[in-house]
Amino acid sequence: MRGRKYLRRLTFVILFGLLIPVLIAFLFFRSSVLRNREQLTEESYTRAFTTYTSMFDRKMQELEQYASRISVESERQGSLFRNGFGQMTPYRIWELTQALNQSYLRSDVSDWGLYSYRDQRILTGSYSCTLQDFLYKYVEEDDAELAAFFAQENYQLRDTIFATTRTAAMPGDRLFVGVCTRIGSTDDPALVFYVLSPQDVEKSMVMVGDEGVGYYLCGSDGKILLTWGDTPDEAPETVLAQSARKHAGGYVQQVRYDINSKYPSLHISAYIGSEAMQNTIMELFNSVWLVLIVAVILMLAVCGAAIYISYKPVKELTDKFDYSSGDEFGMFLNEMSANAAKIDEQQLLITDLLMNHLLYGVHISSRQIQQLGVTADYPYYCVMLMDGYSFVNSEMTKRLTDVLMQNCCARVFVTDWYEENCNVLIAFMFQQDSSDLIREAKTWLQTNCTTAGQLYAGPVCDMLENIQQSFNDCIVQRKKANHKTHAASGAEKPKRLKQKEMMRQILTFLEENFRTPDINQAQVADKFQISNYTLSRLFKSEMGVGFTEYLSAKRLDYAKMLLLTTESSVRDIALQSGFTNENYFSRTFKLHTGVVPSAFRKK
Repeated sequence: MRGRKYLRRLTFVILFGLLIPVLIAFLFFRSSVLRNREQLTEESYTRAFTTYTSMFDRKMQELEQYASRISVESERQGSLFRNGFGQMTPYRIWELTQALNQSYLRSDVSDWGLYSYRDQRILTGSYSCTLQDFLYKYVEEDDAELAAFFAQENYQLRDTIFATTRTAAMPGDRLFVGVCTRIGSTDDPALVFYVLSPQDVEKSMVMVGDEGVGYYLCGSDGKILLTWGDTPDEAPETVLAQSARKHAGGYVQQVRYDINSKYPSLHISAYIGSEAMQNTIMELFNSVWLVLIVAVILMLAVCGAAIYISYKPVKELTDKFDYSSGDEFGMFLNEMSANAAKIDEQQLLITDLLMNHLLYGVHISSRQIQQLGVTADYPYYCVMLMDGYSFVNSEMTKRLTDVLMQNCCARVFVTDWYEENCNVLIAFMFQQDSSDLIREAKTWLQTNCTTAGQLYAGPVCDMLENIQQSFNDCIVQRKKANHKTHAASGAEKPKRLKQKEMMRQILTFLEENFRTPDINQAQVADKFQISNYTLSRLFKSEMGVGFTEYLSAKRLDYAKMLLLTTESSVRDIALQSGFTNENYFSRTFKLHTGVVPSAFRKK
């Protein structure tokens, strides 16, 4: 059987199509995989460190912009810096310090302030001191580099300068960033400076996955200005002198990356230590590759067993289908489509039998109903007439029948009585009392229908032959309510004309839309606000065929015309004619003409 063939093929694919190539890859190409991994890791680190350096540059630019803001705002009316630093009296110093504290406080740096070249004095938000006292706070008095940082000879408007406190004697490094600017309308030269510790940089520029990475900020002369991150215990100069990559077992143990900053005087060196995440992963992969091979084999074996166990019921089910071609999925689709069509056909047949019995007295037996799918669990019957409720469409009808089945345990058939412009509800009930059913139906109609109407319920009967009496009782109630008499004479001609006009409108609609693939009987019935039963009866009485046969014939006639007058492919013609796919079109075409579309075109 086809199921066994598919199972054998699937097993073969698992064993030879997946297992053996995986084993070969692990056994013979492991080193290649590791080299590719090394290359990808290096490329990813290069991109990451380039991004990290860009973040550092943006941080420096932010500090420059902050300094520009201080300069611009110092020229505004009302600023304490309007006239520059002024006379540095004790009160004036206190006043300027308070202004900095209230308006320009920063928490992302260790320290910051203004340096007045004229007075050689430092102003911050918390203190003021001479330059000598400030230098003594961070370094020895004779630190030439930091003193040069504040020297007026290095002043160049809008320049950004850098210095460090790192020395061999003082390993606790700080980065000094200075922006040369002017203060107030008097254009007093000043230096807006910032002091950044390693912790300040780490908090400002957090990167995910940078464990085991040490960062070194270097000047153009190679001098180290600041270090942060997971730096090794060795001296920075010793670490940066190691430019070679070390390999151990196929993975990179140590790597150094140098990324240039947008500032010509700066660049960042990133050092990947042996404890970095990527090295740990590669070492683990190198150590347990045999375990991975065993795990892959076991996984494939388990998958094969699971597929076999899951597929076995499918094979047993498809073995019962009588198909000469097609795979299991095609069998399921065909069987489901056939069952759906069969259910719709049974529903229409049951409704047709019931309505013929109610309207014309055509005999119907309980055995016929049971053979069509209505079981003997519903020994009681009741008919209701719904007058004035405009709700008949496939969706609302299904909702009503589902509600009555769920809440009242009743099998219900709903259709319209087209000649009298009302709807009929025929209920097969589990119990003789119909009060719950009537109350539930009234509640649903009042809640879901847009128009008001009346519900007339006939008496419950225990024999299928007597439901016509229940129906006639509903008609009598309706006549009394409307104060009319039932006069059959003279009414046939208007009903006939109304029926013909409805049929003309339906045929016009189909003529314009039969090429639409998803059009169906329920959709057309809903458009013209009639039931599937009425639509089917109109076609059989007026056209001599059912709705589906008529629609299929229209599409086939159009397809024949395209086959004879165009050079379009069979697939395109099928879609243009309203068929959902080429295979279904070909089967339907051969069923009606005896030949496939391509043979019809040649003939």
